[in-house]
Amino acid sequence: VPTGYAFDQAIVNYYAEESEGIRMHVDRANFDDVIVGFSLGAPVVMDLEPLDPRRGEPVEMLVEERSVYIFAGEVRWQWKHGIRAGPHRLDGKELPS
Repeated sequence: VPTGYAFDQAIVNYYAEESEGIRMHVDRANFDDVIVGFSLGAPVVMDLEPLDPRRGEPVEMLVEERSVYIFAGEVRWQWKHGIRAGPHRLDGKELPS
């Protein structure tokens, strides 16, 4: 996060264990240049995929409970992200719920 950067909004989402996930998307421009996510619940796998397939391969990112992730720069604007419906698996292993 750039020195002196000031956040001016926060969104809190609750996703129940049996939720349908979050469809792939790029966050709206009114959310500014830096997005910080906090995971307070169970671990999940977040999928990331470039808008332009020539920019890279899709990635699975483990978002552990009580963790933080930051989207800025290219990943903020040029990659979409989402969370599949559970149960969540990474490397063939089911994550605890």
